Amino acid sequence: FFSSRRRHTRLQGDWSSNVCSSDLGGAAVLAHPPSNLTVEQWRRIIESGIDGLETDYPAASKRHRTFLRERVSEYDLVSTAGSDYHGERPADELGTCSTTRPQLDLLLSRRRQPARSP
Repeated sequence: FFSSRRRHTRLQGDWSSNVCSSDLGGAAVLAHPPSNLTVEQWRRIIESGIDGLETDYPAASKRHRTFLRERVSEYDLVSTAGSDYHGERPADELGTCSTTRPQLDLLLSRRRQPARSP
């Protein structure tokens, strides 16, 4: 779901979001959104054109997951999940959080059409 053309949005400190404006076809999802984003940072993320938001991942607290699901509803985004393992916390198991089939189908329906070559 990523493209070769990227627009980089700086949010805070060393945390950043890569939002892809797809020329190959795809959908952009913000993964692992931190719990300390400001209203202005959320505005910039939404305006960047994301299609989805990762709402379920092992490091997210129950409160943060609720907050993220509220943003999904508020901005008509697709809710995704992931439990990729980066070796940071051995208690995290791969596959403990996953995107539902209906949400995957919705995300796939929002893919952008690839740009045509001249």
